[in-house]
Amino acid sequence: MKVRRGSETDVNSSTAIEPSENGRLPTLPHDKTQGRDRFDWSPTYTFSSTHRANRFKMYANIGLQRLFAKLGGHLEPLAATQAGGARSQRTRERILAAARQQFASLGFDRCTVRSVASEASIHPSLVMRYFGSKEGLFASAMSFDLQLPPLLEVPEHERGYVLVTHLLKRWRGPESSSELPALVRLAIAHPEAKKRLFEIFNEQLVPVIRLVVPPRQAKVITALIATQTMGLALARYILEIPAVVALPEKTLIEAIGGTIQGYLQRDV
Repeated sequence: MKVRRGSETDVNSSTAIEPSENGRLPTLPHDKTQGRDRFDWSPTYTFSSTHRANRFKMYANIGLQRLFAKLGGHLEPLAATQAGGARSQRTRERILAAARQQFASLGFDRCTVRSVASEASIHPSLVMRYFGSKEGLFASAMSFDLQLPPLLEVPEHERGYVLVTHLLKRWRGPESSSELPALVRLAIAHPEAKKRLFEIFNEQLVPVIRLVVPPRQAKVITALIATQTMGLALARYILEIPAVVALPEKTLIEAIGGTIQGYLQRDV
């Protein structure tokens, strides 16, 4: 330990120094050479401006890491803002493009954050920085087009049945994909997937229903239709309740299609 005596520094002292009860350092033996009987124990360390700047960056990074750990997957807007600028946006778009390719070819379960990062030629930590988790990345990357039929071209008394028939095919027919079941499964617990499901509801289903019902009733009727279609999807394809899975599609189309047909033709 370095100590300072007046304006000089003694680097040879090996005496163990213990503070007294009042917190002060004790008086050392008289130093005949320097003519002083007390040492000045104030710190002699000095830091350059570069050293101080580096320490500030280190503590700032630690603080951001702790904040990220607390907020978990909900840090996407903050992460994107901190990255900032065109470079950040290009990185984000590259991740999304890689994720679409990976999810399409591997499916949700087999695709990993590392495989997406490898496809995008970036470190996996960047995927987590922008999207928080694989679930958040999936919800942001996939388009989830319901490909709803043009109900205006369908006879008025058949629209409910046609809509249910189409949705059954989108779930588990020749036109199906693994994206929609995965999204509904994730929406149960993951905020980003839930948000994406709401966007599909507002951007795809509401406009189609608005064309065939009074505009002022479009949202209410669409909400009622969602209770039937989402309930069916959850019970049959996510929870896979045996009694519901065993129902023939014809029965589902007649029962649920008839209920939706009633919503479309009735004032609510």
